[in-house]
Amino acid sequence: MYDLRRPGIKLIIGTPTVPIGVYTRQVLGYLREAARELGITVLCNLHQVDYAKEFSERIVGMSRGAVVFEGPPAQLTDEILHRIYYREPGEAAQES
Repeated sequence: MYDLRRPGIKLIIGTPTVPIGVYTRQVLGYLREAARELGITVLCNLHQVDYAKEFSERIVGMSRGAVVFEGPPAQLTDEILHRIYYREPGEAAQES
């Protein structure tokens, strides 16, 4: 997992309180481009799985405060998404 204590510039973006709608893809594209060109890390809290898969190099999926998945978007399967979003209240998180 990425260590935020590492030296370097980080840009941390939370979930917007106002949806950016049609501009979401454009904004995420700009962020990805800036990260690559400037060599910075962008940590973005997204709830739209399709956008996370399209624009991320690594994804961390959490459920009830526990990390359920950490890895590249290609490894985020429907089974893992089910564990993230539909785990029963008493069920323990499984490590990936």
